[in-house]
Amino acid sequence: MSEYRIEELSARELRLLYEEHMRADFPEDELRPLPMLLEKQAQGISMAYGWYKDKELYAYAILTQPEKRQPYGADSYVLLDYYAVCRGFRGQGVGSAFLETLLAGLTCKGILFEVEDPQEAASEEERAVRVRRIHFYERLGCRMIEGVQARVFGVAFRILVWSRQKLPSLAETIGAMEQIYHQLLPPELFCKNCFFERKVKSDETV
Repeated sequence: MSEYRIEELSARELRLLYEEHMRADFPEDELRPLPMLLEKQAQGISMAYGWYKDKELYAYAILTQPEKRQPYGADSYVLLDYYAVCRGFRGQGVGSAFLETLLAGLTCKGILFEVEDPQEAASEEERAVRVRRIHFYERLGCRMIEGVQARVFGVAFRILVWSRQKLPSLAETIGAMEQIYHQLLPPELFCKNCFFERKVKSDETV
C-alpha cells in the first residue's frame, strides 16, 4: 500500500506548481510573481514542499525564513507563506496530515501563520470561512498571538504560531514578521505596504 511522503520541490517543479495550482488556488492580489518566488527559492530564503502519494501531488506549502539558513535555524521563526490542498482532495483530512508531518520534521523555533482577520470580513459568509481557518490551525496546536496588529497590502491579518517552546513575545513576533517580509519584498514595497505593530488597547493613551 502506497504512503504519503513529503518532497522538497525543485525550481522546475515550483514553476509547474505555480502554473497548474497556485494561480487557481490563490487570489491574484495574494500571489507574488513567479520570478520572485523562484528567486527566493534560489537564495535559500524560501523552500517549497509537496505532499505526494504515488506520483500525484495532494497538497503543497511554501515556507519563508528571515535569512538564509540550511536547514531552517533552530533559533528562527519561519512563515507559512503559501499552503493549499489540491483540488479534488479537499475535505479528506489531507491538509491536516500534511501540515502535521511538515511541522514535525522542521527544526526551526516555530512557524508563524497569517489568517485574514474575521472582524474585517466583507460578509458573514467570509467571516465564517476565516473563523474556520483559525480553528483548523488551532486544532493542530497553533496558538493566537494576541495584541499584534498586522496589515499587508491593505489586508488585516491575525497571527498564529506553532512552536515546541513558549509563545513568542509581541516584540519577537513583530520582529520576525518584519524580518521575513524584508526578505520577500523590495524596501520600497515593504515600507509602503507592510505594517506590524502592537495593538493599542482602548484604555491606553496614544
